[in-house]
Amino acid sequence: CIACGRARDLEVHHVQPYHEHPELELSPDNLVSLCADPCHFVFGHLLNWKKSNPRVRDDAERYRARMAEYGVTPE
Repeated sequence: CIACGRARDLEVHHVQPYHEHPELELSPDNLVSLCADPCHFVFGHLLNWKKSNPRVRDDAERYRARMAEYGVTPE
């Protein structure tokens, strides 16, 4: 997971939503891995499945950096 670092229960998330940009469905630049719970919902959809987060990579990077400061490591 690009947010928490977990290596299990991963899901592919489209940075630009498929329903808005079907041409990017399989573009590697449009895909990120997020754990199914909670990061996909939190970082990918901002706590609302109807929303998308175009800054998911930046938000995930900041979160991981902050967790590293506190010595928190993935499960």
